[in-house]
Amino acid sequence: ELNTASVALLSHVAGLSDSLARAIVEHRAEHGPLVSRAALLEVAGVTAEAHQQAAGFLRVRDGVEPLDATPVHPESYEAARALQERCGPRAERFAELGAGRGLAGFMGLGAAALEDLAAALAGIASDPRAAQPEVRLKVPGDTGADERAVNEAIDAQEAGLAITDLEPGMLLHGVVRNVVEYGAFVDVGVGHTGLLHTSEYPSSLKQRREERAHAIRVNDQVDVWVHEVHWTGPAGGGFAGEAKGRGKARGKWRIALSMVGPPTVAAPPLAPGDAVLHARPTAAAAGA
Repeated sequence: ELNTASVALLSHVAGLSDSLARAIVEHRAEHGPLVSRAALLEVAGVTAEAHQQAAGFLRVRDGVEPLDATPVHPESYEAARALQERCGPRAERFAELGAGRGLAGFMGLGAAALEDLAAALAGIASDPRAAQPEVRLKVPGDTGADERAVNEAIDAQEAGLAITDLEPGMLLHGVVRNVVEYGAFVDVGVGHTGLLHTSEYPSSLKQRREERAHAIRVNDQVDVWVHEVHWTGPAGGGFAGEAKGRGKARGKWRIALSMVGPPTVAAPPLAPGDAVLHARPTAAAAGA
């Protein structure tokens, strides 16, 4: 809603920059609510091009133009009014008059465009947000919830985790950034990608060698277990400022991931001074 949206929200609208979004909010504070989409042009800095790009995404309720409260773009207002005259204010008789086929030629619009216009007037236009997957609630560290919540993957970025907070056995939500012959590199939200080796693919993805490159693709969303976190630089490096790119320590973080399951042996939490967190015991340790 043009008269209630914040600067942060307005800045995500096509055609509106951060400075224009701020100008709109300041204009509202000084002059009162905008009475129409067209009034957006009265805001300092808003050009005709910016208005054209943004208008269809903005709503003005209880303004001087009723169509400003609908998804109909101002460029289609003339066609919308013509449709309302023939089919009613909310295109109630649209289906009765042929669902666009009989009206399309008369109004100079294609049948599909006319159907979209009628849906917008009727308030049943499709919302692309409805096609988005349900938001997954992350519950890091929650051990008192039900089994589904406890086993839910953590979005490390949303949880504010740094690489120094990772522990073997954590289940993280990640996005595939690169795929190579021997596996995939997954962004788990801590500023460093981890390696998901083909040996750690689930059985459903362990196909023939020549098919593995297509088993996981770039931008796939995956849930992965942390098996090992390894700093290759000098002892004590890679922490705090270095982990965020502010330090000059020479080294690199390596994260081993798996889609098969958590490591067989839990490892202690990563702490400054630790060089490697091993997910599995060494042969010597196993025989001790």
